Amino acid sequence: MPLNLDNMDNSNITNRNEKKIIVALDTFFEEPGNKALFEKLSKKDLQDVYALTLNLLPARYAHNTTIIVNEPIGPAQIRSTIDEAIKTVTNNPKI
Repeated sequence: MPLNLDNMDNSNITNRNEKKIIVALDTFFEEPGNKALFEKLSKKDLQDVYALTLNLLPARYAHNTTIIVNEPIGPAQIRSTIDEAIKTVTNNPKI
């Protein structure tokens, strides 16, 4: 649902980290040592890992015509944040 700020369509504004995190999670769970973890996590756990990773990283909102001068959040930071999110989710099981 588009936001309506004085009739401006803001539906094209997204957090640039969203796609990066999805790609990084796919790569993470494709690694041989992590496939078993993927199979053990519920869909809700995976959503929690994704959401927590997004929340732990600084937001990088942009619209589709934004010129990106630099990208301060790199793959190593995303990977370490995913590791942190997975530890948090797996150490706090749902009842």
